[in-house]
Amino acid sequence: MHLANSVTLSLVCLSFWSAPALAFDPNGWCLPADACMGSMKPISDFGYDDCEGTCRLGAPVEVVGMNATLFDRTCKGDWGANTERVLFIEIGGPDSNQTAFMLTNSGIEELKRCL
Repeated sequence: MHLANSVTLSLVCLSFWSAPALAFDPNGWCLPADACMGSMKPISDFGYDDCEGTCRLGAPVEVVGMNATLFDRTCKGDWGANTERVLFIEIGGPDSNQTAFMLTNSGIEELKRCL
């Protein structure tokens, strides 16, 4: 009985420390090229470099019933820093018809798979 309680406690502790699986993980996707960067911007380690700074994604929240995750995006550069909410969503099944988007207050960007 004592062993069963120890195993249960261990499993509960492990569940708190394990990284949560996200409904949609944007890592491995790329933001489109813009005039400033000239090439696609890969998202990795929950962040990406932009022409004038670096953006990090934090505080992920899964959107219930959708293949989407909401993040706090903090961008920093010579101009200062700002934080806003962004939504990453994937539409389509696990085949080649998958499409992903990043939605912000200022617009929608279609993501592409990074090569």
